[in-house]
Amino acid sequence: KRIADRKLIYISVSLALLGIGLLLTNSGQLTSILGIGVAGFAVAPIFPGLVSSTASRVGQIHQANTIGLQIAASGFGITIVPSLAGVLAKIYGLEVIPLYLLTVLSLMLLVFAALHFYSNKQV
Repeated sequence: KRIADRKLIYISVSLALLGIGLLLTNSGQLTSILGIGVAGFAVAPIFPGLVSSTASRVGQIHQANTIGLQIAASGFGITIVPSLAGVLAKIYGLEVIPLYLLTVLSLMLLVFAALHFYSNKQV
């Protein structure tokens, strides 16, 4: 049985937040490694899930253009997000990385939830 894209994204973000929570506890090397592993595996299906559910959000006629925009935005994001993490780590130390990841994932969850909420409204 296939998991719906929205459900998969919510589950993935929740598991990633759990992994980052494990990393934030700073209760040992094994817990940190486990947290990084859980977060890493959890974020893997998010982008494909967003791309595959594009047609249901924008309609078949706009699907190709929207996916192109998503791919372009992901290229921009893959440049900016890690670079900003590196700058913050250089200024504040490596301890800021879990907080940064928590902030980025929380922001992503908030935007996705708003998108989910407004896409169900009849206009």
